[in-house]
Amino acid sequence: MTIYAKRLNGAQKRALRTYEALCGFEPMGQEDLDRGEITFKELWRRNITFLEDVLAEVQNIDTKGCGMW
Repeated sequence: MTIYAKRLNGAQKRALRTYEALCGFEPMGQEDLDRGEITFKELWRRNITFLEDVLAEVQNIDTKGCGMW
C-alpha cells in the first residue's frame, strides 16, 4: 500500500486506497498535499486526469490487423 500522506482524513485515505486497488497506480500528489501546495480535490483531479489520459492513449492504439474486427 502506498498511501502515506499525513494530511489525509479517513475518508480520503479510503478513497485513495480504493483508487489504487482499482487502477494499480500509486496516487500522485501526496507529497504536494503534505507540503500544502495542493488540496485533496486537486490531488484527486490530478489522478483522474492521469487515468483519462492513459485511457485516451489506449483507445488510440492501432489494432488493425489484430483480428478484432
